[in-house]
Amino acid sequence: MEKELFIITGFIEILFVIFIQWQIYISSSIRTFELASYILGAFLLLTGGIHNERNLLILGLLTIGVRGIFIPRYILKSIKKDIWRISENRPIFSVRSSIIISAFLVIFSYILTTIILKG
Repeated sequence: MEKELFIITGFIEILFVIFIQWQIYISSSIRTFELASYILGAFLLLTGGIHNERNLLILGLLTIGVRGIFIPRYILKSIKKDIWRISENRPIFSVRSSIIISAFLVIFSYILTTIILKG
């Protein structure tokens, strides 16, 4: 059963990524990313609950909090004036900045999880 759950969740996430590529409006892409993040976070919470793994529970909460709530709200707020814009005139972050921010968030999450589990 668990293996099938992994496969189904992975398949759903892949479908969301493909679906995002077909989105015309930026707000639709952000909402699709938000929904995919909720599904991924719910999967992590479910798996953590089944196996009684605090790491997965914390990761699920962080996924829902950061990817599902904070990032979409921040981006939608920053493009509030032109929410139905078709394409970006200028990206909010460069590719290099996005990679650095993502790496920082992974390291921060790891450190935060380690501190919480030791405490």
